[in-house]
Amino acid sequence: MNVFHFWYQRLFQKKRQKQATEFSLGKRPSNDSTQNPQVNKSGQKPTTPIPKSLQQVKDDLSKVLSLPENKDIHLREYTVPDGKKCLLIFIEGLVDSELVNETVLAPLLLGSRMDIPFLAREDIADLQQAITKLLEGAVILFRDGIDQAIVLHAESVPTRSVEAPKTENVVRGPQEGFVEDVVVNKNLIRRVFPSPNLMVEEIYIGKLAPAKNYYLYLRGIANPKLVDEVRTRLLAITTDGALDAGEIEQFIEDRPKSLVPTVLATERPDRAASFLRDGHVVILANRSPNALVLPCTFWSMFHVSEDSFQRAFYGSFIRIIRLISIFITLFAPGVFIAATNYHPGMIPTDLLLAIAGSRERLPFPSIFEVFLMEFSFELIREAGIRIPSALGSTISIVGALILGQAAVQANIISPVIVIVVAITGLASFAIPNSSLGYMIRITRFFLIAFASFFGLIGLTAGFCMILIYVAGIKSAGVPFFSPYVPHAEHNGDLILRNLVFKDKVRPASVRPLRALRVWWSREWDEQ
Repeated sequence: MNVFHFWYQRLFQKKRQKQATEFSLGKRPSNDSTQNPQVNKSGQKPTTPIPKSLQQVKDDLSKVLSLPENKDIHLREYTVPDGKKCLLIFIEGLVDSELVNETVLAPLLLGSRMDIPFLAREDIADLQQAITKLLEGAVILFRDGIDQAIVLHAESVPTRSVEAPKTENVVRGPQEGFVEDVVVNKNLIRRVFPSPNLMVEEIYIGKLAPAKNYYLYLRGIANPKLVDEVRTRLLAITTDGALDAGEIEQFIEDRPKSLVPTVLATERPDRAASFLRDGHVVILANRSPNALVLPCTFWSMFHVSEDSFQRAFYGSFIRIIRLISIFITLFAPGVFIAATNYHPGMIPTDLLLAIAGSRERLPFPSIFEVFLMEFSFELIREAGIRIPSALGSTISIVGALILGQAAVQANIISPVIVIVVAITGLASFAIPNSSLGYMIRITRFFLIAFASFFGLIGLTAGFCMILIYVAGIKSAGVPFFSPYVPHAEHNGDLILRNLVFKDKVRPASVRPLRALRVWWSREWDEQ
């Protein structure tokens, strides 16, 4: 009872300290849902009317944007030929100066009317929205006596050109990936899937630095409940500013403390479009070259876009290799530990004698060698990512060959252990999704521990417990192993590739409004 009382007092004290800290900072407790001033319960931004007085507008902008101390924000006041005054504000470096001079300043100073012949413009009546557009790189024009502002899109933000994806390379298929510009990413998806039913809704995330983000879905295909669920999770984000899609993923995922990923990230527009076609919701985050997909299942992470571009037999062969690599990554070290320590009878005699001979002078047990080599391999992998690309291959050669050979010659590591760990590491590179790869690589260490204590029985029991746990994970209400567990209608295109013209049913796990796809028939087969 004393132990329970101690932990209860400690938990209660931490909660009181947290609430006292929040109130001391002038904030409401964390259980209040009205912390985000960017959105209200309906999902719309609060209205901040634009004053009709141009001087009041100037004073409000100077106060919010810290002018004139903020040197890169330019505020210019002009008097047009008809005697009216206007105020122009823009951020240096984020706008095309030549375009502004030709299409904004010239009509204002030389014309007799306030009309501006600009291609991309919009009228807004919210001062906060005007400031948000300004920070995105637009030019804002205020007019004296009018409580509206004109947003002129003359952005000239340097962005990376569309290139081939870095991590989702394919041999056959489109060679273009997302970039850090959310507008470009949206247009890439529209070009891949030019449907009038493709809905693109805008949402701003962040209190101090609001950033424009999009979530996309197919009207008439995606379930409205799924769209509402994703919208609700996005609106609930109350951070100062999300810098990448990875941060948004951690805010909206179902089980943030679990090893199992419940949000899929992809850098391919064609793959994002394929998920939209099936009824999923895609999220495009500003300043991120990745799109987020909800809901997410094991099979969506197991597949790659090239599977659909290859013939069915070729795609099935690659999927079998990929599935075998997942099992090798999970079980190879654990099976070796269990077989050599607890079940030597399952190893052929010649091989058992060779293993025993190689371990004759080794000072450490096999479990220590496995953990040491696995840690060394992960260290080499991380070093190859972080160091400059010109030195990556050199580090890999030094780490894998020289250090491994030296460890064997020094009688620290068994050559068989080096082979097992090398095969395991090679198989892990065949896992197509990085989040799935992290989950399997970390789970492998748990299975090694089970095998070292209880042999194959412990390895089997550990895998069953992990399998039961993962089967209970859901992504936006969809089970992780769906449509197998629980069973739902599907095309059969999960482990083996189905013929593309037979994929007539959308996955029932996402509950699409229209289950059947529209496909052409092979009329010549009937002749």
